[in-house]
Amino acid sequence: MARKTTKLLFSAILLLCALGCNQRLKEQARFSVLDSDTACGETSARTLEIDLLVSKTGKRAAIRLNGNDSSWDSLSEILRGLFSVRVEKFVYLKSEPGVNSSDESAVSHLIEDAGAERLCIQDFKAPRKYVPQIIGGTQ
Repeated sequence: MARKTTKLLFSAILLLCALGCNQRLKEQARFSVLDSDTACGETSARTLEIDLLVSKTGKRAAIRLNGNDSSWDSLSEILRGLFSVRVEKFVYLKSEPGVNSSDESAVSHLIEDAGAERLCIQDFKAPRKYVPQIIGGTQ
């Protein structure tokens, strides 16, 4: 009787572990990191591009979102708001040579946590992907 109870308990533990692992895989699978233009898809006026720039003060990298200065604290909130109303949930990321790899990793996690489905990593010298919108006339 004790052996049968042990087998049932062991089977239950294995089942719970399998369910937990499956859930983790689903969570990880929701975020793709890509590094080619063809894999990243077409751009539009709503394309998001984040530039990580070497900090002049020796602190964390400076951040620009579509050419505008941003901060580490506000970036997550901005992205969450945008992704809550968008069908396209991806970001192009460019890191200036010399940016600390821990800053690159941190911004990648921040982008994922904000709800992005794809992160498209590009060379810093690659052409811009976002299209500045012209409102009320010509540039």
